[in-house]
Amino acid sequence: MNIANLNKEISQTIIDTFKAKINNATVKLYSKICTPITLSGISQFHLKINEIDSKIFKYGLETLTKNDRFFSRTGFTDKVVKMGMDKETIIASYSYLNNFKINMVNDNIWNNTNYYTAIPAHSLSQMKRAIEKFISEKFESQRNVDIADIWDILKSKPFGLLECTGSAFVMGFLLKKYADSGYYLKDVIRNSVSLDSDKLADAIFGIIKGLNNANTRSIVEMTEEHKIFCKYSGEIFKLLPDKQNSILDVSMAIRVVLPNMGFPLWALKSYINKKDEYSIKDLVLPIVDLYCEFISTTKEASREETKIAEEIVKAFNKDAVIKDYLCSILNSQNLKEGMGYYIADYNPGLIVLAQRLGIDKSSYISEVKKRLTEYASWLWEKGEIDKKIEEVYADYQLLESVNKILYSSVNNFFDATTSIRERLSAIKMPYEFFKANVKNIERLFVELIKIYKTNEFDSVDKKALYGELIDKSEDFKSFYNNQFKIFGHNISVLLSQIIKEDEIKYLYENVESNLLLQPLGDFENTIREKLTKYRKEKKYNILIEKWNKITNTKNPAQWSRKNSVPILCIFLDNLSEAKETFDLINVGYAPFDKKNTEKAIEFLTTNKDIYLLQDIRKCNEIFRQFISGEYDKLITDTKEIKELLTKQLGENVYDWFINKVSIDRVVKQYAENKYKTVFYKEVLVKIDNLDPQKVRDYLKELVKNEPLVGIKIIEN
Repeated sequence: MNIANLNKEISQTIIDTFKAKINNATVKLYSKICTPITLSGISQFHLKINEIDSKIFKYGLETLTKNDRFFSRTGFTDKVVKMGMDKETIIASYSYLNNFKINMVNDNIWNNTNYYTAIPAHSLSQMKRAIEKFISEKFESQRNVDIADIWDILKSKPFGLLECTGSAFVMGFLLKKYADSGYYLKDVIRNSVSLDSDKLADAIFGIIKGLNNANTRSIVEMTEEHKIFCKYSGEIFKLLPDKQNSILDVSMAIRVVLPNMGFPLWALKSYINKKDEYSIKDLVLPIVDLYCEFISTTKEASREETKIAEEIVKAFNKDAVIKDYLCSILNSQNLKEGMGYYIADYNPGLIVLAQRLGIDKSSYISEVKKRLTEYASWLWEKGEIDKKIEEVYADYQLLESVNKILYSSVNNFFDATTSIRERLSAIKMPYEFFKANVKNIERLFVELIKIYKTNEFDSVDKKALYGELIDKSEDFKSFYNNQFKIFGHNISVLLSQIIKEDEIKYLYENVESNLLLQPLGDFENTIREKLTKYRKEKKYNILIEKWNKITNTKNPAQWSRKNSVPILCIFLDNLSEAKETFDLINVGYAPFDKKNTEKAIEFLTTNKDIYLLQDIRKCNEIFRQFISGEYDKLITDTKEIKELLTKQLGENVYDWFINKVSIDRVVKQYAENKYKTVFYKEVLVKIDNLDPQKVRDYLKELVKNEPLVGIKIIEN
C-alpha cells in the first residue's frame, strides 16, 4: 500500500511539472490575418486566439458568451431548440442557457420581434438579417428555402456557428417565427406538413447534428392564391382543417377522400351536364378537369401541382357562385348519378339490356365500378372506363343468351352458374354416352361443362359461349327435351342387346341424375346391374307399382305413418292375406318364391276393401271402432287419441296392430280421464233426474251383472 501511494505521488509530481512547463512554454502562433507571433504561456495563447477569432467571426456566439458549456457538442436534444423558441421551459441543468436568455432580455432582444431592425449591431440581429434576406430571396424565386442553406449561412463568416448546444438554442430563436404561422415543411419525397414548433425543432436539431435526410427539408411559404386554393378545396371536398395547410396536403387529402365517396371525380362532369341549374357548366367543367389533373399521378412534368392550383383559383375568380355550387353538388350520390349518366351516354344499349334483365341502375353502375377499383387512379382518370362498360355490356348479352336455355331467367353470373349446374345435373347420362348425338352443339357443351365443373364463368370463353347460345340454344333445348328417346336408342347399343320399352322406362326413371361427367364404363356397369335386378324383380315391381297407384305411398308402413292408422285394422276380414301382402311390400325386395308376389298382386286386385285406403274418413271410423271397444261412446275424436297413441307407442304405426294390449291400455286411460272430466257430470245429472224406485231397480240390475259394483257396496 505504501508503494502504491509513493507511485501516485511520483506520477502527480510528473504531471504538475509538465503542466507548469506547458503554461510557461513559448508558443509561436501563425495566422492568415497577421504575421507570426511569439507568445509566452497558455493564457497569452488563449487571449490571442480569441482576438483572432473575433476578427474572423465578428458576429459569432463567442461575442455573446464565454461559457464553455454553451459550446458543448454533446448533451443537447431538440428540446434545446424549443427552449430557444420559448416553447419549452429552460430546466436547471441548462442554467447557462437561462443566463444567456436573461442577457438577451436585458439587450431588448428576447421579447422584441423587431430586434434585428431596432438593434442592428447586435450579433443576433446580424444573424437574423442575413438569414431573413436569404429566405426572402428564396421565397421570391421558388417559394421555399432549404433549412440546410440557412445553417450554411450561420456556419459561415462572420458567424461561425458550430455543432453545439448554443447553436441549437440560437437557431431556434432566429427561426421561431416560421413555426405555427402558416408555413409548412417539405422533405425530399415531397411529404408536406404544417410547420409547427415540434417539426421545426426536429428539423433544426437534425441539420445541426448532421442526421440522415436532414438536408432534404425545406420551409415553404404559401402565396395568397395558394391559401385560397387550400381553403376552397377544403370546403368543396370537406377536408379536415389539418389537411388544408398546403397544396400538397390538399392533393393527398383529396386522394384519401375520393375512395370514401366511392365514385370518380370525373363523373361529376356528366352530372353537371345533365343538371346545369345555374347555366354555368362552361365555367365549372374546366375546374373539374383541373382537379382531376391536380390529383393525377401521371400528369406531365411541366404540370406541377402548384401551377394547376393557381389555374384553379383563376377559374374560381371568374364567378363567385362557382365555389358554392361545387360545395353543394360534390357528394357520393351525385358522383354515382354522374357515373350513371356517363354509362348511359356512352352505351345506351346497356341500359336497355339491363332493363330487360331486371337489373337496376345502381347495380349496373356497381358492376362497372367493380372492374375499375383495382387502382385508385380510376377516381380521377377515365382510363379504361369505356372498355369496362363494353365488358359489362358483353356480360349482360351473355346472361340474356344463357336465359334461352334455362327454365327461369337470371340476371347475374352467380345465379346463372347455379341454374346451368342444375340444368346439366338433371341430365341422366354421361356426356360420352350421348356425345355423338349432339355434334352440332359440341362446342356449346364444352363451354357449359366448364361452368359445371368449376362452378364459375371465369374459365369460359365468354365470346364463344355467347355465339353458341345465340346460334344453338334451340338445338340444346331439343336435346334436353328428347333425352329419354336418346337414352332408349343408345342404351341398346351400349349393352349390345334389345331392351324392351318397359325396361328402358324403368332404367331411365331409376338411374341417378348428375351423371354428366361419369366415366362411360361406370355408367354401363350401373345400368347392367339395374337391368338384371329389374328383370329378376319384374313381378315384384308390378306389385309395387300397383300399390303406389292405389295409395300414392311407398308402402303400407308409410301409409300407416302418414294417416296414423295401423292399416291391418282395415282388413280384419282378410287379416292373414293382408298381412302377408303388406309385409311383402314393406320389405322392399322380391321374395325368393315368385308365387308369394303373384298372390300379393291378386290380393291388391281382388280384395273388396283395398280401395277403402283412398277414403281416409272411412278408415278413421274403422280405426275408431277397432280401438274403442266398450268405450265407444267416450271416443269420438280420433285426432286426439292418435296423438296420444303416437306419443305412447311411437311413430311405427304399422306395428300398433300387433300391440293391441298397449292400445287398450292407452284407450282405457284416455276413456277414464274423458269420463271423469266430461261424461261423469252428465251421468250425475241423469241420476238426479231419475225416480228413486227406478234408481234402486237399476242398481239391483247393475250389481247382479257387475261384481265389482256389488263389492264396493259391501265394503262401504
